[in-house]
Amino acid sequence: MTHNLNSYPLYFAATLSGEKRHELRANSDSGPFAVGDTLVLNEYDPVTKHLTGAKYEVQVTYISPSPQPWLVPWYTLMSIAPLPWWKRLAGKS
Repeated sequence: MTHNLNSYPLYFAATLSGEKRHELRANSDSGPFAVGDTLVLNEYDPVTKHLTGAKYEVQVTYISPSPQPWLVPWYTLMSIAPLPWWKRLAGKS
């Protein structure tokens, strides 16, 4: 399944550089989420309240078991990795 999600510039840049390898999202954002899902991160500028046009596709590689005492029940903590190039190309054809 593919989920389109907005991402603030600070977090978008950290994901793009590989520094940030997780996503914490409310299930109401676009959930439920599952391992193997694709997240299309759309850079969103909260100052202008518009999308910048930059996108980055990642794949969910792990989901933290729920419930956890430190995790609100309607949130999902996911590990992410860049979507392999062959999957990005396959989606463009």
